[in-house]
Amino acid sequence: ELAVMCRWAKDSVSVDRLQSSLRLMISGSPHRGVRGAATLSLAAILIDESFGSHANDAEIVQLLKRLKDDYADSRYAESADGYLFEIENLRLGREAPDFESRDQDDRLFRLSDYRGKCVILNFWGKWCATCRTSLSGYKALAERMTDRPFALLGINSDGDARTVRRILAEDGISWRNAVDGSKTGPIATRWNIRVWPTTYLLDGKGRIVDKN
Repeated sequence: ELAVMCRWAKDSVSVDRLQSSLRLMISGSPHRGVRGAATLSLAAILIDESFGSHANDAEIVQLLKRLKDDYADSRYAESADGYLFEIENLRLGREAPDFESRDQDDRLFRLSDYRGKCVILNFWGKWCATCRTSLSGYKALAERMTDRPFALLGINSDGDARTVRRILAEDGISWRNAVDGSKTGPIATRWNIRVWPTTYLLDGKGRIVDKN
């Protein structure tokens, strides 16, 4: 909860002040849970800031190792593994991790099936208000990019295939969606998705060229 709060607080609080506050919590709070949450939050902010570089890697790795060592008996250690995977595999220029999933029509596919095309990979769910407001823009984009080397792929978190088919039909969504089940589905978990929606842009070689 603190990590999400800090992510959105950056709109109104300077990043430097926010980071300073988190470091004070890490070093000075008498509460173990607060120190753990602050450590995780600071790591998350530094990862987001350094998507296109490795400037913060040393501090990020130090924070995450601290979580694994000092909070091995808590959810923070598990979260640290996800964050380590993110900085090693989901940075600008990295080849996106492949995945295998079934879509709304129960057809098996892999992300690597789309090599040779630019791909927008959108982690979303109907339960997410911001996700819903973005649908009209994606519909326009999908129509505009028809017959071009482009694919729009959803990673849906609304439930089983039957539920996803119903949602897609209701909203007039034509593009393929991986049925990931929930916010803790296998693809979202592996990709360490922390905020919905999260969108990655991949080039024709499967490399990550942007993240929103």
